[in-house]
Amino acid sequence: MSITIQRPINDNRPGVAAEFVRIPEAFLKVYSQELLDWAAGLETKGQFLEVILWNPPGAASVLAAGHQGKVTLRCDVTVNPANKAVRLVIQPDDEADAARVAKHCEDLPGIMRAHRAAAEANRDKPRGAVSAVFISLPEYFVQRYGFELREWGRNLKKIGLVKTIVLREGTLSDLSPDPEIGAVLLGVKLKAKIERMDNGADLRLIIAPATEKDERTIAKHCEKMTRVGIPAVANLVEPPRPGMPAFPNIIGAPPPPADGGV
Repeated sequence: MSITIQRPINDNRPGVAAEFVRIPEAFLKVYSQELLDWAAGLETKGQFLEVILWNPPGAASVLAAGHQGKVTLRCDVTVNPANKAVRLVIQPDDEADAARVAKHCEDLPGIMRAHRAAAEANRDKPRGAVSAVFISLPEYFVQRYGFELREWGRNLKKIGLVKTIVLREGTLSDLSPDPEIGAVLLGVKLKAKIERMDNGADLRLIIAPATEKDERTIAKHCEKMTRVGIPAVANLVEPPRPGMPAFPNIIGAPPPPADGGV
């Protein structure tokens, strides 16, 4: 199956063709948002995508049959030498992942029916509030990556208690010692702990860096950005990374503006 990945609104270049190999249409429909977001932002998200699979309501994260849980997909980029057209080829990373995708798709109709039935049954039940407390995370970081944090909170059951955040530093990114690699791409891991409040209905998430190294990287990142006056809401254009041929700069990123990227 082939589709066209559209570029951002402010990018007038044509979309990029994407071909899905050994990924059934049922899988594409259920996980379309994860796949499209990944394909449109390969430069920062990387060549591999780990997809957390849906389980029936109330099921353990990995069922006894072993086919639920997660699968890894790989995106290979090909360029037509004649017209320079770019094509993304997205497929399971290995045979084990391909088998899990196929088995999961056999179960998907029943899984989704169960979720719809559970949602209908709980439609009129009151829901508790969810709040978040951030430990060792500067306010600048919370503001800059607020979208990622909110989406993590909304999809915590699916994503899990550990989340990787890719730091967006634009042209402030450190350069690799090897000039052929280009700018360094940094990511940090956060961990969440769930606490149930005294009333039994409300929940609180305690979010903190996963390791001391992650905490140091976050502090250094925030210090670098604030030292030169970059607002937390600034949208920076990421520098080219020629050492990552699988993540071409033309995918999902508009041309750098004249002001250097802010």
